[in-house]
Amino acid sequence: MTVTTTEDTIQQIGNGVTTTVSYPYKFFAKTDLVVINTNLTTLDEVTLVLGTDYTIPNTSDAEGYPDGTEITLASAPDSNTRTTVYRNLPFTQGISYPEDDPFPAKTHEKGLDKLTLLCQQVLGFVNKSLRFSNTSTVSGITVQQPIANRGLKYNSNGTEIINTDLDPDEVFSQAQTQANSATASASSASLSATAAANSATAAANSATSAANSAASTGLPSLVGKALNFLRVKSDETGYETKTASETAQLLTDLIDKDISPGGTISSGNIQMLLNQVKTASITGSTTIVPVASNGSSKPIFSMFVFTTTNASYPSTTIANTTWANGSAPTLSTTGTNIIFLISFNGGASWFAFYNKGGA
Repeated sequence: MTVTTTEDTIQQIGNGVTTTVSYPYKFFAKTDLVVINTNLTTLDEVTLVLGTDYTIPNTSDAEGYPDGTEITLASAPDSNTRTTVYRNLPFTQGISYPEDDPFPAKTHEKGLDKLTLLCQQVLGFVNKSLRFSNTSTVSGITVQQPIANRGLKYNSNGTEIINTDLDPDEVFSQAQTQANSATASASSASLSATAAANSATAAANSATSAANSAASTGLPSLVGKALNFLRVKSDETGYETKTASETAQLLTDLIDKDISPGGTISSGNIQMLLNQVKTASITGSTTIVPVASNGSSKPIFSMFVFTTTNASYPSTTIANTTWANGSAPTLSTTGTNIIFLISFNGGASWFAFYNKGGA
């Protein structure tokens, strides 16, 4: 008989009740079918055994099962199980044509039917495989022998699929860990910023309280002096108020006094003191040494502004220091280098930031 369909696979989701699966496509023997149950959660597959896990009724038709049949399962699959039935014919040819015998039309047609079904079987394998599009000009691509826990990628010429150098799962896990660490660092920085803002608010409240106390003890009038600061006069004969801009200039002047010009340094350790800006010109092998812990929990900093004639010094390997981008920078021999060190535990450990300044 003719083969009028190109399908060879049936799939059915269980319901915990139904034990039959209708297979409507032609096949020749009971062993031509494969029955598999798939767990839809884990995607684990179990190949069922004919006569134990399922049965197929006998047939008296010389062509086998030209219209398919009904398969009976030993137990009803649940709703999390998909049953797949597909045809898997052996790639053999068992028809013989004895000389001088009448032409066996039925037997010949059965052979043609099997060839057609085998073609459909191969087409099913091709359709489920990775392949290039019909418009692709690529051919002859080979795949390396597999290596456990490696991924696949094209080589640099795009002519072969090769194994990756690293385990993709491990790379992803490390990236996820670093992302979590970055998120934690950002959260810590946010908390530090909030703490700094709260400290600034407390300082402003203290200034206001001090100003009110001064007014209550006969000190200079605070009328019209909103947001001004009160300080002792330089000759210690009384008090005076200063505007915000005047106060800022005074603070700037104080900070400028903490700038330590280091001149030219050719060797040895470069001692970085607390809350200090040091400048220097480096001409030899040197090492940056932040000040030892002072036991304080307040944020402290040191900044080093320098030029160098060699990108290898001063050494960027600084004890108890973590660089912002995860690795020490490459220094520039042109223009100004700036290294900013900040500690949140009194100098026990440091975070370092690098910037390449102008000429």
